[in-house]
Amino acid sequence: MAGIYDEARRQLSICNACRYCEGYCAVWDEIENMNVFTNSNIQHLSNLCHDCRECFTVCPYTDPHEFSLNIPKLFSTVRYDSYNDHIKPSFMKKAFRKQSPLWISVIGVTLLLSFILEFINTKGNLFAPISISNMDAIIPDIEFKFFSFVLYAYVLIMWSYEGYFYYRSISPEKKQKQKRGLATAIYDAISHKFFKGGGAGCNYPEEKNRSYRLIFHPMAFSGFIIDLIAILFYSNFNIIITIAYTVGSLLMVIGSVGLLVGNFISKKKAPSLNAGEFGNQFIIALLLTGVTGFMLPIASGTILFIIVFGIHIAFISSILILAPYSKFIHPVFRFISLLKYENKDI
Repeated sequence: MAGIYDEARRQLSICNACRYCEGYCAVWDEIENMNVFTNSNIQHLSNLCHDCRECFTVCPYTDPHEFSLNIPKLFSTVRYDSYNDHIKPSFMKKAFRKQSPLWISVIGVTLLLSFILEFINTKGNLFAPISISNMDAIIPDIEFKFFSFVLYAYVLIMWSYEGYFYYRSISPEKKQKQKRGLATAIYDAISHKFFKGGGAGCNYPEEKNRSYRLIFHPMAFSGFIIDLIAILFYSNFNIIITIAYTVGSLLMVIGSVGLLVGNFISKKKAPSLNAGEFGNQFIIALLLTGVTGFMLPIASGTILFIIVFGIHIAFISSILILAPYSKFIHPVFRFISLLKYENKDI
């Protein structure tokens, strides 16, 4: 994708001369200090961008002007390329480039069928009316926790592995100082600081300052994290854990629906075709995970509970297995770019 980097250098050089957007967000603070736009610099800027689109809304050089600037769309394409460049091991790049619902479906169906066959082989009755408070009757607690911790460890190890190579590519200097900006970078990431655009809010999904993404993105993300933590109490799903899990699932549903609607409304202006479809597939997977998670307490004690549980676990497992090779890698790259931003001397 050499062409996209040449186009990025053209557009960013115009932006650096104009400086109309100076002070809007971290991206423009970084651009101000750059005299040369290398491919790694451009990837860093693309992941530092939170796609608030305020720069596009106020820019006097967008179409039909001859300069034809569209920084959000440009960065969306570069972000996609930055993920692909740092996929490890390299042979998994093919899986990344051909990301589609088929991948999650194949993995999910395989896991679900394995679960059903194993359950029938050991328990016999697939339609036993099991309660949500007695889920260890489906899979023994020790086995479920072992599988969960192995899966979580795999995601963290692969994220760290890929994140390290991305970090080295955007920070090639051999001498590096202590990460004094670590706490600030963590705060910026968790608080979604740069989802607020220049302060008034994002121009998403339409050209109006609002907190649309600032509302729905944290809901989907925090809902998934809540469920990942709550499900570790697998053998002790009391009323408190059940409520927490239901709330987490509901947050995933609301957040995912909000993001899908927003992406549909903003489709004409924002991301590249590949990046847009790529992001939506991940959001749909989160949505289905939230829906099946919300159904768990509803199906509790009925003959459908084991099936609903199996489908839900298959969705969660599929998302985690594909986490290093899907849109779910984006929080890692964004955090690393935030960390570099907070350490100007790195």
